[in-house]
Amino acid sequence: MDGNSNPKRKGKSAKTRRETAVQGTNDHSIVSKCSMAVAGYFQDDFLKFFVAKTSRRAPLIHRGYYIRAKTVSYIVNEFLQRHGSTAKQIVSLGSGFDSAYFRLKSAGQLQNTIYIEIDFPEVVKRKNAIIKNTRELSELLGEEQTLQATSPHIEMNRSDYKMLGVDLTQLNTLEAALRLCQVDFDAPTLLLSEVVLTYMTRRCSSAVVKWAAETFSDSAFLLYEQINPNDPFGLFMQNHYKVIGSPLKSINAFPTLTSQMDRFVSLGWNWCEAYDMNQFYKDLVGQTEKLFINSLEPFDEYEEMHLKCSHYFVLCAYSTPRDGLLQENRIMHVSADDSNSKPKPDNVPELVKVLPSGEVTTAETSSIKRFSHTSSKLGEQFIVTVGGFGEQDGRHQRISEVNMTDIETMKGYSVKANDDTLEMARMHHSLDVLEDGTLVLFGGRISPFRLCSQLIKLKLNATKKDSHVTNSSSNETETGVLSNTQTDLASNLAACDIDIKNACSRASVQKASCDISDGACVTVNTNSQPTTEPHLNIQENSDIDADNEQQSLTYKMSVSDSVNHKKSKKAVRPRIKGGNSKNDKPETQKGDNSCKDWSFDMESSVLEQTGDVPCLRWRHATTRVAVKGEEMVLLYGGRNSTDAALRDCYLLNPRTGVWKQLDCGGESPGHRQSHTLTSWGDKVILYGGLNEFLLPYNTVYCLDLPTLTWKRVPVIGALQPRYSHTCHVTDNMLVVIGGVNLSHGIPGVALLDLHTGKCVEYDLPTAQKDNLKMFHKHSSVSTADGQFLIFGGGGNCFSFGSHLNVSPFLLDISLCMQHFVQNG
Repeated sequence: MDGNSNPKRKGKSAKTRRETAVQGTNDHSIVSKCSMAVAGYFQDDFLKFFVAKTSRRAPLIHRGYYIRAKTVSYIVNEFLQRHGSTAKQIVSLGSGFDSAYFRLKSAGQLQNTIYIEIDFPEVVKRKNAIIKNTRELSELLGEEQTLQATSPHIEMNRSDYKMLGVDLTQLNTLEAALRLCQVDFDAPTLLLSEVVLTYMTRRCSSAVVKWAAETFSDSAFLLYEQINPNDPFGLFMQNHYKVIGSPLKSINAFPTLTSQMDRFVSLGWNWCEAYDMNQFYKDLVGQTEKLFINSLEPFDEYEEMHLKCSHYFVLCAYSTPRDGLLQENRIMHVSADDSNSKPKPDNVPELVKVLPSGEVTTAETSSIKRFSHTSSKLGEQFIVTVGGFGEQDGRHQRISEVNMTDIETMKGYSVKANDDTLEMARMHHSLDVLEDGTLVLFGGRISPFRLCSQLIKLKLNATKKDSHVTNSSSNETETGVLSNTQTDLASNLAACDIDIKNACSRASVQKASCDISDGACVTVNTNSQPTTEPHLNIQENSDIDADNEQQSLTYKMSVSDSVNHKKSKKAVRPRIKGGNSKNDKPETQKGDNSCKDWSFDMESSVLEQTGDVPCLRWRHATTRVAVKGEEMVLLYGGRNSTDAALRDCYLLNPRTGVWKQLDCGGESPGHRQSHTLTSWGDKVILYGGLNEFLLPYNTVYCLDLPTLTWKRVPVIGALQPRYSHTCHVTDNMLVVIGGVNLSHGIPGVALLDLHTGKCVEYDLPTAQKDNLKMFHKHSSVSTADGQFLIFGGGGNCFSFGSHLNVSPFLLDISLCMQHFVQNG
């Protein structure tokens, strides 16, 4: 064997492997299409014949393939109707196991129409065998045609149906085969390309586009494939296709709608129009059909659906200046709201900083990987995270453990409730921290079929423990529960005027500890707990190792101290290693000589609800407020099993469990779900969310608590619509982090002056392939001026798998706040 034979054989083998992987996407796709049709989303009785084994897909995949089928069907039907009885053609490039010919033929829609399918020879041979062996398919075929000359590339030649096995990179061969089939290059022709060209190189895919423009004189080209490759979802999507061996080779060459349209015009097409799938569904699917789709099966993955649809588009290019098939003579540039088209401030540098999770560490950390959870600051020492879906016990599931994160060290501690009947593993719920440190857990769902009915109150006590001292020298009982914990809890409950015997239907105490000998030293002032802030009952272990040496830790802070904002309390800053700001200065943090870790006691109780008890719901919003000097929890909106968005408002007395429905005056915010409520003195700010038609809002409302009157806040500047975001109020400034909407640009960080209405949007940093961060379904907690710890985030990414942010990580917007104030 000569020396040149091996490289040649290896090259051919690599090409074959790539082609096989691309063909494999057809096999996966047809199963999903069939599952979607069986579930009732789209009428197609012929898909099942091309599937060896049916498999039910998830609702998210059903929705995605429904949008694709609806889009292509819409355009094909428009083409057939406009040309009526005129002889016409449909040419499907990379058709795979598509069943459109059989569906249209059985419905009598292919009169005077020739349907031509083109794909790899191996694919069309398999498809031909299925058709010949399936009576329902073969009976729909037209008469067999006699060829003037034979060709190995013509797999089937019927009067109205042709099947060609040709690689699309071999355009001369393809054109010759079409001529043999007597295709009329001057007849009205619709060319279809569904997720085909993106697998080809830029040169080869553009050659197909140019060839089609030059070959068919009266034609339209329908292109359906991916865009927006470089945001977090796009990078995750690209990696999926790379892993399965069929990378999206040309997506980065034409990453936007504009670049795709420019491409077609530059390659010979007269004009073109384009929609992404969010805009198509919003504008061209009727409300009656939307209601029907929503009724087919429970669905609660709006974020994932909108992200998927913003990364797929349909483009129609035309060889003549005739009316478009999508919308007459209109080129669409996607915009979810008119505010999206408002210009952003010029010359704004990248002011938002995200420190990777690996840098937020001083010792061993506990990574939080979950979404649809809640997090709140509990005193100055800890952040508590409850619920969500993510990793627990080594597998993906709804999470029942409560996570306590030490702000100073970023260590995480898990606390488990020992009552299995508690609905702790819930999603899309709310969590409020009362002044005495009690956590109020309301609403949410276990699944779209099972909503949470329990109003749970949690109380945690933290005990600092010397890691060098054995349990026998500490104040612990043999069961691991602090001996004075129940007494402290009873005192706290009594202070809230709660009948311990009757108000709580269940109560339990559970302990968690983390004994890491190299834990960082932390100093806690147990004698100066602010009475106006939520707090833990923090206890010190009296047995200290006198010989224990004092430890110190060097760290950097990525923070600007030039922002002139007043703080009501000294901020607790997490220790950062490896900050990336030019102004970072190394500092030394000294702790005491106790070197202790923490153990936690948790009491959980279900509070009986009375009064105007709201219906079960999830994706609602709550916030702690003071009404006439009494601590309350305000609830607004959400969704339930029948209503996509609610508009009711309630007050909860967290001591008694009594609800009161409010009849507020002024301008009502209307139906909302997945929005935020944020307290601002004696007011509450409501922002964003989805309406009853599942479209995102960009409006801001303010509720005046003394008068219970709503008022819309006028906004000056660009404020994107969004939902599944987080909000904070800092010195009369609303800080909005992340979220999802219908536009191509992922929402970043918005700052809104609540007095003047001035608003500026700042982009998030460029996504990193090896450290993706998705800013939706996350939680955030303010830790310092312009700094926020982000917990969790992410979700299912259509059929590409799930992404869970590795967290916590630090979001630094201090420079944004400085820029905002200086340019005010």
